[in-house]
Amino acid sequence: MSDIEEIGAELTEAIFNHRFILLEGYHSVGRQVVKKNLSIEEVAHKIGQRPKTIHYAVELYKKYPDVNSVPDGKSVSWYKITKELPPYEKDKVKKSK
Repeated sequence: MSDIEEIGAELTEAIFNHRFILLEGYHSVGRQVVKKNLSIEEVAHKIGQRPKTIHYAVELYKKYPDVNSVPDGKSVSWYKITKELPPYEKDKVKKSK
């Protein structure tokens, strides 16, 4: 493997790791909201995030209780995952269920 190929492989691995670490963070937030039966709206407001983001974190946790079971492994993206989850409907989301 050439030096340039090694550099490319290293960057690719870093990008994959970044995506999965972000997904793990969202998964953890979703787990905490569900386990503590917190209001999505209140959590979002208090931590400076959009309710839609917290909703998707909760839905991620509900669909994949084990974050390692998310399809595509490290090549997954948050955008792709959110497209597979139930949509955010502002008037219907008050507490996690």
